[in-house]
Amino acid sequence: MIAGCLQLQPFMFHHSFVHNLAQNTMQNTAGIPSFYTTMVQSSVIFFLHHQLFLNLGFATLQIFIGLALLVQKAIRFALAISIPWALTIWTLGQAFGFMIFPQASMAFGAPGSAILYAIAATLLWPSSKDNLDSVASSSPLGIRGGVFLWSFIWDGTALLELEKSNWAPQALSAQISYQSNLSGIHWLSVCDHYLAHWLNGNGTIVAFGMLLIQLIVGQATLSPSSRKMGLRIGILLSVFYWVFFQNFGSIFSGTSSDLNSGPLFVLLALILWPRTKSEPKQLNSDFN
Repeated sequence: MIAGCLQLQPFMFHHSFVHNLAQNTMQNTAGIPSFYTTMVQSSVIFFLHHQLFLNLGFATLQIFIGLALLVQKAIRFALAISIPWALTIWTLGQAFGFMIFPQASMAFGAPGSAILYAIAATLLWPSSKDNLDSVASSSPLGIRGGVFLWSFIWDGTALLELEKSNWAPQALSAQISYQSNLSGIHWLSVCDHYLAHWLNGNGTIVAFGMLLIQLIVGQATLSPSSRKMGLRIGILLSVFYWVFFQNFGSIFSGTSSDLNSGPLFVLLALILWPRTKSEPKQLNSDFN
């Protein structure tokens, strides 16, 4: 519902929104397949010509999905709609989480919030099974599939830090400075300024540290004995990234249409969280 409400901001109905979207999505066409470039450009042109209608439609759909998730009998329908919608946004609106461009990083949103919505919807698929070890146990992927996806995402995004553009000493500082201008919160912009100053020239060391921590989160979660530890670290790191690198998804700037990936990683961690024997196991059964 939050994403739907953000879609109703005045900026979303201005032509500059479409131009910014196109610029962000196609910021660097070098090495990108021509068919994808053509597809995105055609989508942007179509959106520009029908901006009012499409914005209202997008907002209505997202708010409807959020409200339907609150109705017991509509949960499966809402989740089923959200998956193809999220994949469409991930492909056309987020350029595969911007991972096809240089300097992609989990700290700034990779692999993209939309794909995380689709994964969360799949893992939240309700079931009448009892004695579940976690919420994800009843999903089509099961707890093993959910843990594998979590590990794959964390390990894969960790390897993004090996990109030459992320390894540069000034890279992280420059990105934080750029993001600080989009936060919409004065105190957060000040914090970003000092953080960027502190990281100036230390981007290589910090990128290596981020790589190691993300690999630890991915690998620790694979083992039942260390799963809670891996999920805890993942939650803490995701919240830190969301606040200081993603600036709460820039939702206070008036120009953001999404919360970014931080809250979605927290949600996935809670979905995968192992239950103890004393915990009630009624979350998914209550959906039926």
